[in-house]
Amino acid sequence: YSKGWKMVNQAEKEMGFLFLERSKGGKNGGSSLITEEGRLFLERYHEMEGELKAAGRRLFEQYFREYL
Repeated sequence: YSKGWKMVNQAEKEMGFLFLERSKGGKNGGSSLITEEGRLFLERYHEMEGELKAAGRRLFEQYFREYL
């Protein structure tokens, strides 16, 4: 849990924007909501990740076709 928060805080520091809007706890507990900028960033990241996986598969087939 604490490692996850450290990672979010570090990402916000390095990227220069908030990924989460936080509200402190209390009687009913706290909450966090993803910001619009954070949502767009994650959406683009997932798109990039898909393209990287596809490129990796293509390259593996190109260089190691005999192992398929």
